[in-house]
Amino acid sequence: MPDPLAGLEDACSKPDGSCAGRTHFVVHQTVAGNLTKKKIEDQFGGNKGKAHQYVLKDGTIVPLWPLDTEGVFATKSETSKKPVHGTKPSFALKGKMVHTEIDYENNGKPTTKQYEALRDLYIEACKHFGRILTIVPHIEVDRGFADGHSDPQDFLYDDFYKLLADAGINMARVPRFDHDRYWGKKSFKIPFATDTFSWPPKLTGNPHAAPSPTDALIAMDTALIGAGASKKKKKVAKKKAVKKAAKKRAPAKAAKMAAKKKAKRKLAKKAVRRKSKHRKGRGGSR
Repeated sequence: MPDPLAGLEDACSKPDGSCAGRTHFVVHQTVAGNLTKKKIEDQFGGNKGKAHQYVLKDGTIVPLWPLDTEGVFATKSETSKKPVHGTKPSFALKGKMVHTEIDYENNGKPTTKQYEALRDLYIEACKHFGRILTIVPHIEVDRGFADGHSDPQDFLYDDFYKLLADAGINMARVPRFDHDRYWGKKSFKIPFATDTFSWPPKLTGNPHAAPSPTDALIAMDTALIGAGASKKKKKVAKKKAVKKAAKKRAPAKAAKMAAKKKAKRKLAKKAVRRKSKHRKGRGGSR
């Protein structure tokens, strides 16, 4: 079977995740389990703080927003909120992710039809943006934030990846969240208050481990770059404001200067006239 993603650009591999455009395919869970197309459209239609698309239990796909609609977000990291631990990058994360909600109840599991629909949506999203997208769950993107989400619950990552491989996709090209980062221990299924946020999201290892020195340095560099950029922007803005104010003052300043010159010329003429009269007076007395 030919690889449906064979001709696409490779996934973003920059250490700070700063590749242009959307780079991540984020999997969510609604915890409702009884949604319908009408309910989704009535409850969430027009709300950009929701996912791009929903997958019902029977595999029906309900699109809410076109994939490249600006301003759509569904995680804390895309808002103005700051993580308790970790550092957000200097660039905005809104516009970096494609969000897909799977509708199943709290403590439930996705259906086979939902996994199949998700496979199709992943392929479609990669083709739409012309690149391989990194697969990551909501729990990882919210990691390090207060009240971070823990969905999708009991999602079988390896089963999903097998579906992608069976569709012909070369999985060596697909960066993805490791099955054991969620299923390795019972505690891995729950976000801890001490967890650390990172961008790009971590895909492997113990989710509750402290960040490595290298990760800390990258985060610090990103923060410093952001601070430097912000300082530079402020400096440029200040210069522009000074120029604008000077431009506004220019006509008034010119008018004031002209009035001063006019006044000087008047005084000079008066002085000449007085001098002339004085000379005439001296000439008449001789």
